[in-house]
Amino acid sequence: MVEAERARGEIRDREVALLEERAAAMTKRASDEDAIERRLKEYGEAIESYEKVIASEREEEGKARRALEEALEEARMEIKRRLEREIELSEDLKTYGEKFEEFRAVLVENEAKAEKLVEELASAKMEAMASEKKMLEAKLMKQKSDAALIEVVDERESLRRQVARLTKQNEKLQMLSRTLVEERGKAKSDA
Repeated sequence: MVEAERARGEIRDREVALLEERAAAMTKRASDEDAIERRLKEYGEAIESYEKVIASEREEEGKARRALEEALEEARMEIKRRLEREIELSEDLKTYGEKFEEFRAVLVENEAKAEKLVEELASAKMEAMASEKKMLEAKLMKQKSDAALIEVVDERESLRRQVARLTKQNEKLQMLSRTLVEERGKAKSDA
């Protein structure tokens, strides 16, 4: 009977020791899970901060794009004003041509000089119109190419920043994954 009680005592002692080991393992696991949750929260806050930075950059890009669009609209308005002025000048020139024809009838003796003057005026008009048209076309093309270049540069810079940001995030996530795998391996080996 003494042996049976001693055996029971030993069994009880082993059971108590096993229960204490299990309780210690559960406490360690709970603290590990708390640490993981804190890390996940920190990473979530970091991601939120990066998203705010990206939103700010997008807003700046939008402002720059709107400024370029406004400049383009101003250039269009300038072209429209110049074309209207050209029409006005053409009408004025037409009126002057008509008056000149009236004077020409009166001044038959100076017809050779008058013809030369008409040719010079027509040539000057064509040259002025061609010159102004070329200048406007060149200005418009320059503005378009400037706008396109700025868009490409902005987009390239934005993509470069985004790639850098995503690379950093990937590295951090890989480190976190490795840490979690190591901790899980330690937890399994400890259990």
